[in-house]
Amino acid sequence: MVEGSARRPRHRWYTLLSAMCIAPIIVWGAVDLANALRYHRILAVSGGYGAHSDAIYQLAGFLQQQAPAAPLALDWGIDAPVRYLTGGLANPIEAFGYERLDAPDSDFAGRVSPFMDNPDNLYVAHASGFSVFRGRVEAVAALAAGRGMKLEEVARFAERSGRPLFLVYRVVQGS
Repeated sequence: MVEGSARRPRHRWYTLLSAMCIAPIIVWGAVDLANALRYHRILAVSGGYGAHSDAIYQLAGFLQQQAPAAPLALDWGIDAPVRYLTGGLANPIEAFGYERLDAPDSDFAGRVSPFMDNPDNLYVAHASGFSVFRGRVEAVAALAAGRGMKLEEVARFAERSGRPLFLVYRVVQGS
């Protein structure tokens, strides 16, 4: 019996040490779960903001319904979510170019011009204030004007707040 009583103090210390290690993990997990639930409740009401808005679902549905195999994405953050949400049925081409944030790079016109011959092509951009790569819509409008055409907005998708987030354009005849 002496051996059994010698083990009890060690067992108690082990139990106490285990509880001290596990308790913070349980508290952290409970706080994390509570925050995640609050975050999802807010998203359910607001629909998210900017790049995290559920407006992307409306855009993806529109592009899939319009059946453009490859609309041109004039900004970052459009291609991957649309491709994913449509199961690859709409595959935007990232025509904006990664070289500059403030204005199109020197090769922009060469990437976009060949698409202007097809009036069914769509051009997708973020609304003002949400653009990462700026000046692309204006550059497409200038290219179209140089061909005696114009850039026409065909669809607009907004956050639940009503603030426009995605704009869809088409190049049409006329100036």
